[in-house]
Amino acid sequence: MRHLALLFDLCSMLGLLGSEAALAKKKKRPVYWYQYAVTFTCGTNTTDAMRLPLGEHVSQLTIANLDGTDASVLQRIAVSYPLPGVVTNELPGTVSAGTAQQLSCQDALDLGATLPPGSPTYAQGVAVVDSSRPLHVTVTRSVTRAGGETSMQTELVPHRLIPQR
Repeated sequence: MRHLALLFDLCSMLGLLGSEAALAKKKKRPVYWYQYAVTFTCGTNTTDAMRLPLGEHVSQLTIANLDGTDASVLQRIAVSYPLPGVVTNELPGTVSAGTAQQLSCQDALDLGATLPPGSPTYAQGVAVVDSSRPLHVTVTRSVTRAGGETSMQTELVPHRLIPQR
């Protein structure tokens, strides 16, 4: 009998340890989203060489989902020039697994960062993409000067973790 009582006590202790481990597993870890912020310049600068090199400026953002799971995304534009403080509404979307999307200057204008009449013929700001999954995000910036000379630069955009949206 005594052995049976010890066995019962041992099982009870193991059961308690098992339930504590189960409780620890059930505690939710914080869930984070991935945020990518990219500066952009779009349009043609013909007059203000002190602010920006003269020429046609194009920024293109490429968002690739190399993962096997679709990613939910929220995109928005914050304009810094010529209308500081203008921020577009968030545009929700999905980047399907194994696919890529591009955001161009025209997309930035379509998101609501349009220039009012009499404004400079270019805009600057930040495009922000929040994603439920890690993505491969690059930005390509190019400037074509009056003589036709074009310079181009591509860079990988790092992410930062933000609390779940």
